Amino acid sequence: MEIATLVNFKEKFHTPPPIWFKSIKEEAYKRISEAPFTEVCKQADIEGMKILDQNLWPFIELFPRLVQRGYLKLLKPKLFFRHGFFNMISLVYQSVVFLFSIKSDEKIHSRLWVDAGVALGLQYPEDFKNPPTPQTRSWIEEVSNKSDPTEMFFAFTSIEIIAESASHYLLGFQKFKEALGEKGIGWFTVHTIDHGDISHENLELRLAFAFDDSSDESTQTKARRIILGIVDKFLAAANAGI
Repeated sequence: MEIATLVNFKEKFHTPPPIWFKSIKEEAYKRISEAPFTEVCKQADIEGMKILDQNLWPFIELFPRLVQRGYLKLLKPKLFFRHGFFNMISLVYQSVVFLFSIKSDEKIHSRLWVDAGVALGLQYPEDFKNPPTPQTRSWIEEVSNKSDPTEMFFAFTSIEIIAESASHYLLGFQKFKEALGEKGIGWFTVHTIDHGDISHENLELRLAFAFDDSSDESTQTKARRIILGIVDKFLAAANAGI
């Protein structure tokens, strides 16, 4: 990657996503909207929705900590050797600022997920202590094992795409909204708010591109593999047991 591109992070941040990124988001939305778990939600199957809430909770509870652990993945000596000391100082500073903000927001979002479960009739914390299913554990591992910064930020981007896609789709069904009610719908509504350039997705995507030093074609292949791979792991977790 050219030094000028690394140094001028602000310019990189404001560069619009490449055209090919839209096709990845569209494919993710298609897979999510056609998944079995959405039928449970659309029909307001309360027992099925309880299972979904409990099955996904271990990941949602852990995700803020996965974001926090991202700080350490940026401090590897080989990254400073690859990009140059001063370039990495600039990138690490921007990354830590954004990751701290994202972690704080995700902690709030995890509480909203609990609210959804309580609205369905679950008791907190008693009903939120189940160990992760094998599918949820696999989803967690798929996100947490990304050590390369570009892959890590693409992984985080995939989580935002999942939350946004599921929320936009399910909020189109009245039975689903009525089942959760005003107190339980918050996790979904918050993920449909358009924050523009400062959205988690955009921040994570910019950071992924800033750290990447491959060609556009290989970046596209990498992004598609990671994002859709994690979407598939999420779907396995969401569909388990319902």
